[in-house]
Amino acid sequence: MEIGKILKDVPAPLQSKCVAIETASNYSACLVSQTEDTLDRKSLLCLTIGVGRLHDPPDCLGLAELLAGMVAMQTDSTIGLTGSVRVADDRTEFSYKITSSDSVSKVLKQLIKSITTPEFSANRIKYLIKKEKYKQQLSSLNWLQRCSGNSNHPYNRMVQPSQRTVELFQIEELCDRLAEFHKRHFNSNCRRRMALEDGRSTDELVSLTAATKFDFSTPTDSRVRSKGQHPLEGSYTALGGTKIRGKRMNLGGIFIVFPLPDQTDLHKKSPDLLVKYLFGRDGLGSLKEYLRTKLGVQLDSASLTDTGCIDFDTFCIALHCDETTKYTVETEDLIISAVFRYLAMIRSQAQHFEQLHNEVRLDRRAHFLPEVDDWSAFLKLKRLPLVNDEFNIATRLHRYEIADVLSARHLLSSYSAEEMNGFLACLTVDQCRVFVSDLDWHTEHVCLFSSPDGRLCCQPDGIAPYNLEKLSENLLALCRAEWPTASCQIDTVFTWPRPRPFVCKNFSLKPRDLTNQPNGPRKIKRQSTLDGSSSSTNLWFRQDDRFQTELAYISVDLLPPVDVVRLALASSLQISILANLFSEELADLKMQAVEADLELSVSRSCNGIQVCCSGHSEPLPALLLAALGRIAELRVPLNYFNQERIGNLRAQKFSLQPCSDLSQIANRLDLAGFLHIQRDYQSLDTQTLDREVEINPSSFIAHHFSNPAHATPLERENWPSRPELYAEILALGNLTAEQVISLVDSITAVLPPLSRRPADTFRLDPFFMRCSERLLPRGSHHFIRLNFATNRSIELTSRTTRLKKGDAALTKSVCGLLLQMPTAISGGLKKQASKYDDFFFRRFWHNCCLWLLKEALTLCTKLPDCTKRDLRWDTVIGCNANCIVIELVSESHPVAIETTIELVIACVGKTVDSITKEQLAGMKSRVQQLATRLFTAPNLNRQHELYWRHITCGDYDFSWDTHSLDTNVKTILDRISKKDLYNYWKKWLKQGSQDRRVLSVHKINRQQFTFNAQDDYYATYQGIEVRSLDDFKQNLQDCIPMQTASLKDTFNS
Repeated sequence: MEIGKILKDVPAPLQSKCVAIETASNYSACLVSQTEDTLDRKSLLCLTIGVGRLHDPPDCLGLAELLAGMVAMQTDSTIGLTGSVRVADDRTEFSYKITSSDSVSKVLKQLIKSITTPEFSANRIKYLIKKEKYKQQLSSLNWLQRCSGNSNHPYNRMVQPSQRTVELFQIEELCDRLAEFHKRHFNSNCRRRMALEDGRSTDELVSLTAATKFDFSTPTDSRVRSKGQHPLEGSYTALGGTKIRGKRMNLGGIFIVFPLPDQTDLHKKSPDLLVKYLFGRDGLGSLKEYLRTKLGVQLDSASLTDTGCIDFDTFCIALHCDETTKYTVETEDLIISAVFRYLAMIRSQAQHFEQLHNEVRLDRRAHFLPEVDDWSAFLKLKRLPLVNDEFNIATRLHRYEIADVLSARHLLSSYSAEEMNGFLACLTVDQCRVFVSDLDWHTEHVCLFSSPDGRLCCQPDGIAPYNLEKLSENLLALCRAEWPTASCQIDTVFTWPRPRPFVCKNFSLKPRDLTNQPNGPRKIKRQSTLDGSSSSTNLWFRQDDRFQTELAYISVDLLPPVDVVRLALASSLQISILANLFSEELADLKMQAVEADLELSVSRSCNGIQVCCSGHSEPLPALLLAALGRIAELRVPLNYFNQERIGNLRAQKFSLQPCSDLSQIANRLDLAGFLHIQRDYQSLDTQTLDREVEINPSSFIAHHFSNPAHATPLERENWPSRPELYAEILALGNLTAEQVISLVDSITAVLPPLSRRPADTFRLDPFFMRCSERLLPRGSHHFIRLNFATNRSIELTSRTTRLKKGDAALTKSVCGLLLQMPTAISGGLKKQASKYDDFFFRRFWHNCCLWLLKEALTLCTKLPDCTKRDLRWDTVIGCNANCIVIELVSESHPVAIETTIELVIACVGKTVDSITKEQLAGMKSRVQQLATRLFTAPNLNRQHELYWRHITCGDYDFSWDTHSLDTNVKTILDRISKKDLYNYWKKWLKQGSQDRRVLSVHKINRQQFTFNAQDDYYATYQGIEVRSLDDFKQNLQDCIPMQTASLKDTFNS
């Protein structure tokens, strides 16, 4: 098939790409390539033909259904799959879910072959007639609308009596009629549209489609035309403002229907969605809440109905009464009056329409661009790719241009008052038809309409199908009245919904300042002020040049002076309590952010409190400033930091795994490799390590963060020092440099403690703002004893349970080993590789060696199964040091458990010494995949996480942020030989090595091992016990970060 036009960069949902193709033969396709590896790899195919029930000849109804059934049977029997087929008024839909992408071409070619050259088999026709495959059951509302409408309208011809259907014909004659019908409609130039979603690239999908051949005869236009007239309007139809009551009929609800002109061309404005949104909202002041609580009526929906593409549209408000509600004419009138008073309220709030449009536009974009977690439910057959939409994919293929099939009614443009007012003008009582059930015919049975014979299942012969009841003058007057009307009690009930702040109004991409940006974010040097000072902020900025989304991330790390943080546990606990307090105080602001599809979070960082916001770039600065303003004005007295709050902060769930203890102890000691982990302060269950902490005026630090302008002179006198604050700021995404510089000025104004100092005496670098990281002594082995009682709750496999007598965990103890490796030291690095001996190479040499050692553990064959099952081996990649954390749970004493762990470490060394070239190559391949996964950002969120981690821990190294990362890592791995890896193990992990740095944590079960027994275990144990974390910390060596000249230049810029 010759492709006439390819439309690239068609708007598509996240994690997918889309192209549209058009041909001269009235054939178009929307091709969606899914790009997320974790998705269900099934391919989805939907092909539609512009021929439906309304194309049936009057003397042989059901031909379209019968022919579609034959095509489906012929296709299914050939390809071995069962698809679905549906015939609507103006089209026929064929849909398939294909488990293997390789089968897509076969399915498509066979389906098209069946459509163009069907086999009119007598046996198949007999089968379809016998199984009544040519029939459909439609709603009684559908039937009643057609009966009461314009009989000359093509849409209403299906309910006209005395018409012949296919079952009245002989098989031979039916074969002739089918062939004639196929030649006239299926094999003509009718509209053919296809949607295909597959895991292959868009280029491959275009090639697949181009290889598919269509054979068409003389072009004809077979589309149904109504000349813009609505089937409910015209002569001999029910007038507006009328109830249409089905005789002896249960519709299952009350339906208020408004005829509309064709809304297809309004898909970028879609004013009906605003009305739908207002009718769908619940809560105080809403129509939904009033009907449910006062009248016992459920408001099901208020939306356009899917009537295909026949030059008209219909807006329907559907309601039904609860079983406890007595159904009467008075009930109907109360419902009708409530609906039209609500519409009157809507019309009176024109000043809020633009804000409402922005909120609806945001919600529709969220449906079109869902989170990845929702993606598996997003691309569903016949709902591709839209959730909760009025039109399925088949209707969309016929209603909209092929390039708009996915985005129509979801990617809305700016507000149009003209379109909104025009739509509301159609929703008046004088134009509506109210379809209601017979008052004496309320049973559990809901009537159905059978196609193609046009009969209702329970309609007696010779009885008129409905009665017309004109609405009373009083009811009409009430429905027409302006809002509010003093005499109408309902008007006091309805209120306009609360506007959502921070709703994005502009989704456009900002001009790109840099086409080739350096690795990572760049530090922006801000101009000094007139008085020669500069603010206490580091500003990092990078535009989104990879993902091209309208999203942005702005994060602020608020840091008190480093000498304050050095006050150790007292200051750290205050910072943690303040972070919790700020998060609680901003709860309503966080909820408002969620309503605007944004995210706001406040949490503890390595050395301070971080405030992060993300989402659409336009409202982010206002959200961030609002959050920081709240923090700045919060008054925090000294007595807020009482022992109860400190106890609540430290009383975390007790865990049988020591990982939480190790990370906590490492953070308390400022160990290099752990400072990038968020600090926590759970109880360590030992008085010798956890001394009573007292917050006194000399250690009070809240004034550094919250410095209210209305603070009293006495409060200011009690502050131990002048309020002082520093900030790291990262702005990433759809922003400009001018924007973020202006934002920093606003942040400085909102937070007065971001003081200004003389520029020549002030330098912001990681050594000035943060605690120094520390190293364990070279060749040392220290250990910590933690005793726990088994009458507490213990967390096992991510669930918390109360230990009972007889539980296996009652007899368990734990040992964890932390081994530290400074990255500034060359751990087995080849001398001949010195030309690669830069910051990136040295760091990733350490990383790759650690990952390879963990891979070697999986090859150890001499370990007991129970040890392999219960052993946990984690690598912690830090800034100035890496760590290995090994932990094991057992019924043995922790000293014996540690002996087992040492045997595991020795086994890893033996395995490395004996691995084959093939095994080493497999290990390297897996490590390369791991490194790429850890340091490559598949989306803007992950990119922000990587940048922010390297900023908040004072690392500032972004050499890994390059398109050549995979090649660079491969170069490093290629230079690591088996001998290099063994030497690395020997230097850093082997027991007795002079370079090994070890900290052990023994968690002893008091019930299993008494204190006397413990003395026996430690009598010959080789290790120095740590009895005070603070004293031990004072004796640790400060870690001098490894820097290149370029990094030093960055700090001094």
